[in-house]
Amino acid sequence: MVAVVKSQEELLTELQTLRLRLEEAEETLRAIAAGEVDALVVDGPDGEQIFTLQGADHPYRLMVENMREGALTINQEGIIVYCNDSFAALVGKPVERVVGSSMHDYVADVDHPTFAGLISSESLSSNKAELRLVNASKDLTPVVVSMS
Repeated sequence: MVAVVKSQEELLTELQTLRLRLEEAEETLRAIAAGEVDALVVDGPDGEQIFTLQGADHPYRLMVENMREGALTINQEGIIVYCNDSFAALVGKPVERVVGSSMHDYVADVDHPTFAGLISSESLSSNKAELRLVNASKDLTPVVVSMS
């Protein structure tokens, strides 16, 4: 075994690098413990792998993802930030194309005022209305929309 002799400058550089790595590892662990992380991307021998973390919301998430009713989350502008497979099937597009699009694209033109009233409501209670959704084939599907 050969002993490697490092200069003081090399040792200081190595120490600084290790400190930065430790800070990053500690910040990652803090974020995981605080529930700020949903998944980890790990680079392995077969490429990147995604490991999802389970929290208290896991049973609820499974229920929403597997129910037959369409479920989605939209922001104040009507942009879809989450949808389940059932909603994607209802509008005839894959989930990846629905998320990030505008809900206005799926509401029939005649129902836009009703939908605008739903998302602009200041009420903290649930709002419900009948709308028609437009799918990829331009067919209309009547639905009852409930928002809170």
